[in-house]
Amino acid sequence: MKVSVVIPTYNRVSLLVKAIESVIKQTYPAFEILICDDGSTDNSKELVSRFDSQIVKWIDCGKNGRPAIPRNIGIKQAKGDWVAFLDSDDEWLPNKLEHQIKALEQSHNKFICTNAWAHSESSKRLFFENTINSEIGFDELVRSNTIICSSVLCEKETLFKAFLFPEEVELKALEDYVLWLKVAMLTNVQYISEPLVMYLDVPSQSIRNQSDDTIKQRAVIFDYFKRNKQRFLKSNLLKLYKEFRSQYKSRIQRLIDLERILL
Repeated sequence: MKVSVVIPTYNRVSLLVKAIESVIKQTYPAFEILICDDGSTDNSKELVSRFDSQIVKWIDCGKNGRPAIPRNIGIKQAKGDWVAFLDSDDEWLPNKLEHQIKALEQSHNKFICTNAWAHSESSKRLFFENTINSEIGFDELVRSNTIICSSVLCEKETLFKAFLFPEEVELKALEDYVLWLKVAMLTNVQYISEPLVMYLDVPSQSIRNQSDDTIKQRAVIFDYFKRNKQRFLKSNLLKLYKEFRSQYKSRIQRLIDLERILL
């Protein structure tokens, strides 16, 4: 498997270098590392240029203010057949990709994620406690986002089938959750309970910790799915009909369930 790593960034030069180094140190080497810059004004580009340009590549994405846009640009330019995501303030443990590749080879799923260590200057804890399941079901994912973006490894073709990250302004900080929901309609979500990511825990910047998240987030997400319902139905039930011939009725039901749960 050729893995392209997409790292969106904006003015995080010191953290960005650590993120890149954590990918370079992987026991399963990444095919390429795409630094998708969202208009940084610090010296990020200069420091990135000191890495091997055959592996670490700088992509100028303009200034957008939404991580969905540089992530999508990275996916579109990726040359690998699999894409992994890493936020520029997070890091991978050295065996992260190796563990995921081995698990995928045994399961033949198209999407895999892991647990993480949530850390700050003063503490370190498991991001998700008491997680033992080997898969995250669609129904579970609808109730709560249990997928850490920096842990995700997904087949590139599947990401395109799911129409990539939504770029609408109102979905800022929710774009990853929406994509995982769409991908979960196409493939099982495999899960490794071992923490293989170091996630920088800054509660004040996290959508998970906003007091109004549950009601407002679900309303925004439901509106997105409702506006794009026909688009999803056509792609999931017509374009992919042959691939999911034996399961297409359950795909319809999943869309219906999503609408009912989020309404």
